[in-house]
Amino acid sequence: MTDEERLIKLKSIYEKDYENLEEDLQIVISTQIDNFEKINSFYKLYDEQRTNFENEVLKLFAKAKKYFQHYIMALSMAIDREEFSESTAEYYGLKYPFEIPDAKDYEEFLLKAKKLFEDDQKRIANGGKHFTNPSIATVKVYVEKFEEKYLEFQSFIKARIPKIEDIEVMRQTADKLILEITGENSDETNLSTKNDKSQTKSSTCQLSLDFDD
Repeated sequence: MTDEERLIKLKSIYEKDYENLEEDLQIVISTQIDNFEKINSFYKLYDEQRTNFENEVLKLFAKAKKYFQHYIMALSMAIDREEFSESTAEYYGLKYPFEIPDAKDYEEFLLKAKKLFEDDQKRIANGGKHFTNPSIATVKVYVEKFEEKYLEFQSFIKARIPKIEDIEVMRQTADKLILEITGENSDETNLSTKNDKSQTKSSTCQLSLDFDD
């Protein structure tokens, strides 16, 4: 049973059977509803933040990869036009004619981009001409923007792993309440009325929403 399903069942009990329940059990159910509303809101907010972060990273990755590939394409077309010799490709670990490198993995892309910058620097140091459409400086700008956001996202994941204190205790308590009152998964309904003392204690769980450091 998910936490959202627990909340739905608890609310259903509260709405349908509230008047028939003992006062202490009413308090327990009300507290559990409050707990699971906070839990669901907490995870919803975290998921929204993570999704927004992931979308930003993905957009910057696509942009950076496009500029990276266009730079390699510029090299290929320059060789096609005989503006550069075929041996120029060897600076980049390529053999003309070559396919434009691709990378679907973020880490793989950053390694390839780093190698491109190093290889291009060697070529220029040996008297090679700069490409202008796009320039290597422009490629670096978009790669660095992507890397900065990607590393920021990685830090977000490591530092903000959601942790809810005593979550398993609350789940067990909620499941016990649901089973006792609705009789789900049981042959008999154990609905506790004001004339039938409940076996469920009215103690409440403390809800602490926090992140791992």
